[in-house]
Amino acid sequence: MFWEQSSNQMRRRVIAQFGDFKNRCAAWSAVPPHRLFGRHKSAGVGVITYHRVMPQFPGRPSAPLSVTPRKFAAQLAGLLATGYQPISIGELVQRHANGCLPTTPTFAVAFDDAFECVHRFAFPILQDLGIPATVFVPTAYLNAQSALPFDPWSLAGDANIPKWSWRAMSNQQTEEMLASGLIEIGSHTHTHRRFDGADTDADADPAARAEVESFRTDLARSTEVLASEFGIENPPFSFPFGANGRAMRRAVRDAGMSCAFTTNCGNVHRQDNQFNWSRLGAEQWDSSITLAAKIDGWFEHLRSQWRLLRASRPTEATSVQTQTASSLKHG
Repeated sequence: MFWEQSSNQMRRRVIAQFGDFKNRCAAWSAVPPHRLFGRHKSAGVGVITYHRVMPQFPGRPSAPLSVTPRKFAAQLAGLLATGYQPISIGELVQRHANGCLPTTPTFAVAFDDAFECVHRFAFPILQDLGIPATVFVPTAYLNAQSALPFDPWSLAGDANIPKWSWRAMSNQQTEEMLASGLIEIGSHTHTHRRFDGADTDADADPAARAEVESFRTDLARSTEVLASEFGIENPPFSFPFGANGRAMRRAVRDAGMSCAFTTNCGNVHRQDNQFNWSRLGAEQWDSSITLAAKIDGWFEHLRSQWRLLRASRPTEATSVQTQTASSLKHG
């Protein structure tokens, strides 16, 4: 049993390391054309999504999708220094509705899951740099003292590391961020549970319809909490785990959300449905250079070209793929 568990753990580590290597290669492959040709003609607006911002614990496994404060500050300061302009998601929604998205290099910042470390480490950096951001909150876990049940980190809930590394924000911390005028709060559902059964377009499927109704109930509770606790109406929304079928997008629209982000990797364009927006993941190995190449549309363009190539040569498909939504689907 011990050897079987060790073998499984090693296999998972190898798979994760290989996936990380592919992601890095995909991101850096967008840098040369970005530097040669500048902004791609179909760039749109890049929404950079984070999960945790916190220091690493020496000798302990790093939390998935975690960026250190030093790296976080360097990524965003580097973008500002090279002329990239930040935009809030609220303004992005308004400009999309008016059909006038920015044509200059523009990015938004978002956080999934509302970990307390975002308030502790990311918030002061955002204030120093004057960059707006949106925190997507799974409202059931505000003020909770236990680890979030969907957290994949093996150390989540460990009494030997600081609680702010795995605990969700409190109402007071949320209010403090809102009061700054720099931070928006969005919905990440209430319970952050998997609604995979709702991710179908088969309206005749009774099980799928029941799951969609469950999703609607969860959304209603989330919007109720945001309205009663913080006075937030028509918040932006972020789908957990990537499930976002048509019925789910209709439910989000009916719940009064202003927009919805999927885990699809890409930018926001003028022609996009605002309840099916893509975004970009940011990781510890990203630099302001790779993020700039993503924001300027080269990562999205190369990814779409690779898909066309694979579709045209199905019998010669290779296992090497561009970066997927793995940097978003955890949360």
